[in-house]
Amino acid sequence: MAQKPAINYGLIDSNDHSFAFKSLHNSYDSIIAYTTEGYWQSNKINYAVIVLKKGTYFKGLLHLERTKNNRWSEAVVKLKKANPTETKAIIEQLSASGLWKLSPDSLNDQNKKNPDGSVVALTLHDGVNFRFELISANKFLAIESYAPEYFVEEILYSTQRRKFIKIRDKFMKDFKAL
Repeated sequence: MAQKPAINYGLIDSNDHSFAFKSLHNSYDSIIAYTTEGYWQSNKINYAVIVLKKGTYFKGLLHLERTKNNRWSEAVVKLKKANPTETKAIIEQLSASGLWKLSPDSLNDQNKKNPDGSVVALTLHDGVNFRFELISANKFLAIESYAPEYFVEEILYSTQRRKFIKIRDKFMKDFKAL
């Protein structure tokens, strides 16, 4: 199993691969961003974000759209103050659940081991990638899983994906209630 990447893993290229990092890292002390990515969503990017700035928590959305010339629009960020106790509980739950320590290799393993010992590489087109990002001014960590429900059914030993699904579902429920 691969080692957990350092907390600043990906910082150098985060500007090109994370619109949340590119749009928010200079303005907020810390950020948790969640997004989904997929072919059918390729013209829009939406992030659910929790940000901390000078001791105040905010909840909101970051949105971009692909323009006619195939570039991305300026990010639109809509934030509102969030209850600090509830927000801290969500952040602590993400850490306590082990989200930031999940193995990227295990979350995206597409090799199914058969009872006879053979291995089949599974593929899925048009699935959705679910992605969490932990961001600060000089740190970036992305934890993501492609089509976890499909692969968890096909690869029964996929415990990291099961954990990811549970964490994702709880986060979305708690974020909406925040």
